[in-house]
Amino acid sequence: MDLDGDGVYEFLTADDSFAYAYCCFAASPEVLVVLRYSAAARRFVPASYLYPDLYRDEIERDTERARAAGSEGTDGGWDGTAKCEVLPLVLDYLYSGDTRSAWAALDAYYRGPDRESFRAEIERTISQSPYYAAPASDASE
Repeated sequence: MDLDGDGVYEFLTADDSFAYAYCCFAASPEVLVVLRYSAAARRFVPASYLYPDLYRDEIERDTERARAAGSEGTDGGWDGTAKCEVLPLVLDYLYSGDTRSAWAALDAYYRGPDRESFRAEIERTISQSPYYAAPASDASE
């Protein structure tokens, strides 16, 4: 699919780096990933942040899921937390290039006492994923 009309197709896939991390496999987030061909690298590279509009519907849906989990408490998930319900929204924002909104969503919807370690685990996992790339102007917040 040529998302930006430049005559070069982008490749859509999903990152399952969080499979089984906080959810059963069936409920594990598979965040949308856009790979764009780089002539310099001679391969497809992660470029999801260049296409933030692709995440709009996912963000809307996952916001409702996170909001519902927050209103019901933090003990609903298979690990006794709301991580499984909040993580998809955080990932949607991160992969779309909106780091500030990702961490604001985590703060707003995840009430667990381990919020800072949860954030660190998310940061560590995406930094090791071959499918994640932050915008060049994105400084760690």
